Amino acid sequence: MIAPIAGFAIRGALWYQGESNLMGTNTDNDYLEYVDKMTALVGGWRQIWGEGDFPFYFVQIAPFKYYGGKIHRANSPEMLAEFWTLQSQSAQRIKNTGMTVTTDLADNLDDIHPRDKQDVGHRLALLALNKTYDEKNVVSSGPTFRKIKIEAIKPCFNSTMRTADS
Repeated sequence: MIAPIAGFAIRGALWYQGESNLMGTNTDNDYLEYVDKMTALVGGWRQIWGEGDFPFYFVQIAPFKYYGGKIHRANSPEMLAEFWTLQSQSAQRIKNTGMTVTTDLADNLDDIHPRDKQDVGHRLALLALNKTYDEKNVVSSGPTFRKIKIEAIKPCFNSTMRTADS
């Protein structure tokens, strides 16, 4: 797939994630190996080009009814959220990578190919400007979850008891 362009200079890569890692052949849940597969993909490209840890930015898999609807393309309704988590873990674990989030860009969950590619491209550009070109005044992501603290849960309810006499 990339062999014909491997001899050209490269500054970084943008990857628009396809759905096959989540659906289709995933009856054995091999999508759970996504972090390892993405690590191998990025590492393989970096090895082919010999340019070190060049930036590798990718797009979060598009929101879609992978489980609902007429055809079940995923084994469970939880698979999409699990896959998004695996993608996020990849972006955190693989050096010099980043993920553009798309959960808010889908206008039709019945269409596996969201039409709004311009905003996806814009978000990838912001990611590159911020992380590759060190533009500090560019916001390239939203807030990210750090931790949660669960405090004691105290059930509280008010009730009025009525009897047959009252």
